Amino acid sequence: MKKIYLLLFSLILPFSSYGEWVGFVTDANKNIHYVDFDEMTKNDGYIYYWEMTNYANPTDRFLSIATYHKADCGSYRYKDITFNGYTQEMAQGEPETMDLTILDKDWTSPVAGSVADYSLDLACRSGASIKDFYGDWYEVSTHVDGSAIFYMDPDSIKEEDGYISFWTLIDYVKDSSDNIRSQISRRHVDCDQGILRNETEHNYDENMGEGEVTIREQIKISEWIKPPSGSNYEYYILMGCGINNLSDEELEEIKIEWKAEMEETS
Repeated sequence: MKKIYLLLFSLILPFSSYGEWVGFVTDANKNIHYVDFDEMTKNDGYIYYWEMTNYANPTDRFLSIATYHKADCGSYRYKDITFNGYTQEMAQGEPETMDLTILDKDWTSPVAGSVADYSLDLACRSGASIKDFYGDWYEVSTHVDGSAIFYMDPDSIKEEDGYISFWTLIDYVKDSSDNIRSQISRRHVDCDQGILRNETEHNYDENMGEGEVTIREQIKISEWIKPPSGSNYEYYILMGCGINNLSDEELEEIKIEWKAEMEETS
């Protein structure tokens, strides 16, 4: 499996045709990937941004490419809008351009830990506040051995095609073997069957989704599972499905009591 290593935003290179290219990740083939924060825009609830790849060992005529993306941060997915291929490094020179919208491709949900995952995460974090992206965390349950606390964002619950989705956070008391102190995931829940799955997953080296992203070898978690009765994941299902049936006014009342209870036990 390919390994991806984050860079420390040390490569900031200005270009006239774009804004500033910020290097954020290099892949197993030593290709470096960049995002242009300067030209990033938000329109009608979507974020539009450029991503550029500079190839270490090109296999065709392009030494670098730039792709214009449309990001739906609420559903954590993206579409490719425009492709620019360059015969020079770092998106220099005249591009060979292709309008990707004519392909009429559906939205893409990135594989956790992939380059697309990290570029989309950067775009969404830059185009919205952390509260808009993940929301406020409400405690759902605690692991039986006290090693982790499970949270969810009740305001993020959305009805999808036959299931609901919402953001969750698991906060660990101690570092895991992968140096993970917290994990934020967007989960799908089928309320009729009582099953859930992950759409995407982000691991952090500090508590409550703070600090740097910790990368580990993994694939996108996409299989539906039915958690054991009384488990922390079953509580996610019960809470998510229950809240989805509430009116906005009822949810606000529940949240006030929920917050008060969390403050009493903290």
